[in-house]
Amino acid sequence: MEKMAKTYSKLQSCPIPGVKARSKVNDHIRQAKCAHYQSIMDTNDQRRIFSSINTLMGKKNVSLPSSIPDDTLLCNRFAAYFQSKVSKIREFLKQRASVHLDDGESVIPVRECLYPMTALKPTNLDELQQCCNKSPTKSCVLDGLPTAILKDTISAHLPTLVNLINASFNSGIFPSDLKQAVITPVLKKPNLDKEQLNNYRPVSNLPFIGKLCERLAIKRLDDHFNQNNYNEIHQSAYKPFHSTETALVKVHHDIVTALGENQAVLLVLLDLSAAFDTVDTSRLIDVLEGQFGVTNTAKSWFSSYLFNRSQRVAIGSSLSNEFSLESGLPQGSVVGPILFNTYTAPLEMILKRHNVQYHKYADDIQVYTVYNPYHNRGLAIATETLASCIQDIRQWMLINRLKLNDDKTSFMHFLSPYHLNKFGSTSIQVGDTVIHSETQCKNLGVMFDCHLSMKEQVANICKKCHYHLRRIRYIRKYLTHSSCRTVVQALVISNLDYCNAILCNIPENQVRRLQRIQNSAARIISRSGKYEHITPILLTLHWLPVKLRIKFKVLVLIWKCLNSMSPVYLQNLISIYQRDSRLRKLTEGTTLCKPFSTKSAGHGAFGYTGPRLWNNLPTQLRQSTSVHVFRKQLKTELFRSI
Repeated sequence: MEKMAKTYSKLQSCPIPGVKARSKVNDHIRQAKCAHYQSIMDTNDQRRIFSSINTLMGKKNVSLPSSIPDDTLLCNRFAAYFQSKVSKIREFLKQRASVHLDDGESVIPVRECLYPMTALKPTNLDELQQCCNKSPTKSCVLDGLPTAILKDTISAHLPTLVNLINASFNSGIFPSDLKQAVITPVLKKPNLDKEQLNNYRPVSNLPFIGKLCERLAIKRLDDHFNQNNYNEIHQSAYKPFHSTETALVKVHHDIVTALGENQAVLLVLLDLSAAFDTVDTSRLIDVLEGQFGVTNTAKSWFSSYLFNRSQRVAIGSSLSNEFSLESGLPQGSVVGPILFNTYTAPLEMILKRHNVQYHKYADDIQVYTVYNPYHNRGLAIATETLASCIQDIRQWMLINRLKLNDDKTSFMHFLSPYHLNKFGSTSIQVGDTVIHSETQCKNLGVMFDCHLSMKEQVANICKKCHYHLRRIRYIRKYLTHSSCRTVVQALVISNLDYCNAILCNIPENQVRRLQRIQNSAARIISRSGKYEHITPILLTLHWLPVKLRIKFKVLVLIWKCLNSMSPVYLQNLISIYQRDSRLRKLTEGTTLCKPFSTKSAGHGAFGYTGPRLWNNLPTQLRQSTSVHVFRKQLKTELFRSI
């Protein structure tokens, strides 16, 4: 040691000039990188932020087949594959329909409409200005002017655009120049073979002006649906105040409530093949007219929008030959998803006829039924009911040219551990396939297990968060405090918070697993040591601990339910306590009825936990009139409890 110390002191007294210069250069490079990435993180361009993060982490953005070096040839190969895939599905459905269907089955029933939609109301300067401001700043190669420039100079273009859109609405004709789409092939999963074309999905990009016209048309169609009460309650896609999270909260509540009442549940998750691409557009127009009262010029406009469309595949600066679309809804459009919901709305009648519970999110359909496991034939009756319902759904989809993917359909049997040992594995017939019950499956991004303990979901969250934390730790030296916090919020905290309202009754050991993830994220941002006390760090970041974040999410949902800012199906899960008018009010503010559950399994339901948490809030907090004020005051209140 003495010898090493002497050698080190000699080196210090006679430093090598090259070593000092190299260290100084490395310091300047590190500082320049830090300043560069800090400037990127301070912008609002999310695409640029995550592109830079991927560059830092060594992740490649482009993943295309390398066996075809010519981009133009590759574009045409992709175009031929995407077109042939849809054609094969439609030909298969056509053959099946000719064998299994009678002519009378394809007739669309007509529903009386009190307030028909005969025309699209003209727009004006103010409405178009608001619509343009709310639209994402995304450009298409078909745009004559980049979207960012158009939005910056929109005041000069507004009169022309208003005249163009009003001419389209009045004539019932959608401009043909805006019907073309540009498709980019994207690999479905990073671990798939990039040489196989069937591992890619088409992502469409449409002209910005066409999307403006679509948004205004859909606004008028939505007003028509609201006026006639046509909105489907249990459809959560592409609707205000609806999301995958609200859909999962509802399904989770129903299953957990049943388990708390000593019941069991059978759940089937249906999967469709190329659902948007196989929609029969002629039949869709007939559905709009017969079922939803869209007639005359309004019908002509939607018909003009759907027919005679074309698209091209783009890779880099290369484009494929143009090919026409004989069916389907344009993906990446504004009108397409709304019309798909309209197209599949008649499924509601089939599901109600079989007396089953269900929930839909675009083309993801969940069908479930509750039964008494103590009944001798309870399971058999429930299985027969689901099988009969799915058979009718298959028949309806065959009529409407949609293909149910039997191989990707999932089936789960939720029940207590005692009954699981009693019944064992269960199966159900879906078409020509026998599907056996799974112990776990992914439902809209959340892992469900057969007891709904949410252990698999917690494990999945931890796996994803650890992966991102390792990547962030690798680039931490290039990021400032604020930049690092932005990245952690986007990649880690978002995973912790996604659908955490259904985790309100998980065991403490599972909460601790999630809390350790949050602690690690906080230490990476603050660059603190492993054994430093974490509570002051979380307070500095203004982060609630995981358990309180779950309470926060549940209480915000309750406030939205009470103020009509949530789906109707969530509002129906809670009820306001009505005091006797002869008694003096003890408190002000809304008080909720607290449901009773004999088993702890039912305590995780949103309708059970939410009212109890809400009634424990201070009166002043419950009287908040704004969601922003409520969230701010609620967070302050929860911090006081730490």
